[in-house]
Formats: sequence, structure tokens, C-alpha cells
Amino acid sequence: MKKLSLKPPERVASLQAVWDEPGSADQGPCGGFSHQYWCVCDYLGLPYREEVQWGSGGDHRSSG
Repeated sequence: MKKLSLKPPERVASLQAVWDEPGSADQGPCGGFSHQYWCVCDYLGLPYREEVQWGSGGDHRSSG
């Protein structure tokens, strides 16, 4: 896993304050999986695959 290094060190404190706040944004039924998946793909330099996003974030109700 890659390590994140922030400079100047004060940036860590400001980001930590944001991370510690309770989430107010609607994350959807899967807890924000699609957005998190996109972020991980971007970070690792991997292609974002729509079929993975739909597999987890789509409508899981059966049609019959």
C-alpha cells in the first residue's frame, strides 16, 4: 500500500478535521461504494470499470 505524505504538516490537521466530521452527503444504498471505487482506481492508476460500479451500486431487486 502506498503511503501519503503531506507537506506542510498542518495540512494533516485540516484534513483530519474534515474526515472526523459526520458525513452529511447522501452515500446511497452501498455506503458510497461507487465513489470510493473510483478514487481507488484513480489512485492506483487502474481503469474505472462501469460493470464493477453497477455490480455493487445498481438496483438489486429481481424482476420476477
